[in-house]
Amino acid sequence: MGDGPTDDIPVGLEVQVDVAIASMVLSWLSEGQPVTVTVARDEFLFYVDEGSIVILS
Repeated sequence: MGDGPTDDIPVGLEVQVDVAIASMVLSWLSEGQPVTVTVARDEFLFYVDEGSIVILS
């Protein structure tokens, strides 16, 4: 994710998504600790299009 180390986003997890200039910032709690990752906007949209990320309204 981004330019940092790679990591998996847990399946089935609801995350908060914020928009940055060219990326999407995803955040959630893991074992009570905040986790924040940055994903390139195009990569995020790719995963939305293929159904790996589902946006709830």
